[in-house]
Amino acid sequence: MAIFQDDKGAILRIETGEDLSVFVTVELHVMKPDASIETNWTVEYEGASTLGVIAHTIVAGELDQIGTYSYHVYTEATGAQFLSTKGTFTVLEKWS
Repeated sequence: MAIFQDDKGAILRIETGEDLSVFVTVELHVMKPDASIETNWTVEYEGASTLGVIAHTIVAGELDQIGTYSYHVYTEATGAQFLSTKGTFTVLEKWS
């Protein structure tokens, strides 16, 4: 499925391959294509947290740029913080 500029309601699913049940915080740290804005997106678990699948529902204004967005899955446990390796997804121009 393609994701287009200014889409809202699209669901971004990420399979981490990790048991996320030990973390008190799980979110996405996202960098927009022009690298000017880093933002944190909330996520929900798809199924049990032990499965390691998270999802974020896109809201208005999040996909305002065309190009490749980069993200890290950010997790926190008591006294520790972790970032996943970088992932990417591409936002296309509507009617392209």
